[in-house]
Amino acid sequence: MAPVILFEAVFGLQLIFELRGANASKIKIGYFRLRQKSAGGLQKAVAAWTLFSKRFEFVSVFMTKYKLQRWLTIFLLILLSSVYFRLTTLHAQTQNLGLENGDQGAFLEFTQNVYESNFHFMGDRNQMPLYAYLQALFFDPQSGNAFLRAKYVNIYLSVVLLILTFGVLLKYRGRKNATFFVLVIAFSLFIFRAGYSQAELLFYFLIFISFLLMGLMLTRPSKKLGILTGIVAGLAQLTKASMLPGLGVFVFFYGINLCVYLFKALRNPVERSTLLRQVRTQVLSLLLVLICFIGMIYPYIHQSKQIYGQYLYNVNSTFYIWYDSWDEALQGTIAHGDRLGWPDMSPDEIPSFSKYLREHTPAQIMARFQRG
Repeated sequence: MAPVILFEAVFGLQLIFELRGANASKIKIGYFRLRQKSAGGLQKAVAAWTLFSKRFEFVSVFMTKYKLQRWLTIFLLILLSSVYFRLTTLHAQTQNLGLENGDQGAFLEFTQNVYESNFHFMGDRNQMPLYAYLQALFFDPQSGNAFLRAKYVNIYLSVVLLILTFGVLLKYRGRKNATFFVLVIAFSLFIFRAGYSQAELLFYFLIFISFLLMGLMLTRPSKKLGILTGIVAGLAQLTKASMLPGLGVFVFFYGINLCVYLFKALRNPVERSTLLRQVRTQVLSLLLVLICFIGMIYPYIHQSKQIYGQYLYNVNSTFYIWYDSWDEALQGTIAHGDRLGWPDMSPDEIPSFSKYLREHTPAQIMARFQRG
């Protein structure tokens, strides 16, 4: 139990599987939580949701009695969908007008290169390829406005992701909680990001599903679940190169869980055979997670090794993170071809963690944390 709760706290999303007695008013939202500036604000939010829940139940009973619930649900679904589409398209047409906003120009160029290479181009190791490949499926060089088309593709993608999220939560948290959660993320997060040609929404969804699967792996591991977890985690890594820390946290707490079962097996001769079978299932399930994860990303990392000399080569985490400004990066590894291969620079000029520590004082390092 303890490894499960610790894992969920560290990973950041607090849809807690082990607290089965928690009611709807106490459900916690991690990645998409409503930001409260004080404990009092959080208490007010919980109280408001509790009141909403009670009134929702009363209205639900009334509507069921008079057989109007289905029609009201359809009406509200159409209304909310129309509002969502209207606001996201309006934002895309009036607010998001520049390709320079959030590297959208780089993603659009990436998409075009994927399309023109017949889906063989895997990128210059600045962005991960999955989102560009998805956009390339709908890319049309004759459209006249590829940027606007890409934004609309992302809006429709956001709707698909919301529907999938609702379907997943409907199975594990019930209709009311699933509805509330999807409405929160739709109108407090997705609505502001859908009109941008960026990979963030796809990554949010994949890492969310990865977390749910990892939580299930900690409570009831199986070979089928291990395969699915590895595949989804691999897709998340191919969307943004930020999945490895989460996978490492999962493996760490999974290992603790495994040690607990081994300890129980050693101290309980009566149930030792049963516990050892569970341990074998856990080990095999974890191996399947890692094998499937590596299998999903292997074509990409294999090409990285061939061209750039490292399996996990990424210009942002390898070089740019150690520069103090973008101008330094432009004059440094970018000017020396870091997108085409390993930069043509002397080893002492290549930015790295050790070089950064040598050239910066503790005060400078702390100042960087403060200003970002």
